[in-house]
Amino acid sequence: MSHNNVITYFAVLMIHVLFFIIPFSCSHSFSVDGKVLELQESNFDSAISSFDHILVDFYAPWCGHCKRLSPELDAAAPILATLKDPIMIAKVDADKFNRLAKKYDVEYVSEALYTSKIHLHIGRS
Repeated sequence: MSHNNVITYFAVLMIHVLFFIIPFSCSHSFSVDGKVLELQESNFDSAISSFDHILVDFYAPWCGHCKRLSPELDAAAPILATLKDPIMIAKVDADKFNRLAKKYDVEYVSEALYTSKIHLHIGRS
């Protein structure tokens, strides 16, 4: 998929999110290497508070849509990590870590959570 299609797909994904206000602090304990972070219950809160901007995809290994979205996120991650204000991309296996999915009211896979210093957005992709 071309660079423009990845950016367009990411933009469409972001349009589908809901807006909630929540403050976050920034302390960098994760590397900004352009790879999709794989999160779990033990590092989730630390990850979302470590970056100014992070998009978390809640997926299920059996989900066809999730399987199609995964390479797009892999392609977008290095591009978004090099922005002036980097956007990190992460993923959580919603089946394996269903308490996290419930905590953030994830009802469907693939559903995304986007956080910034000011906003928390939750929505379907």
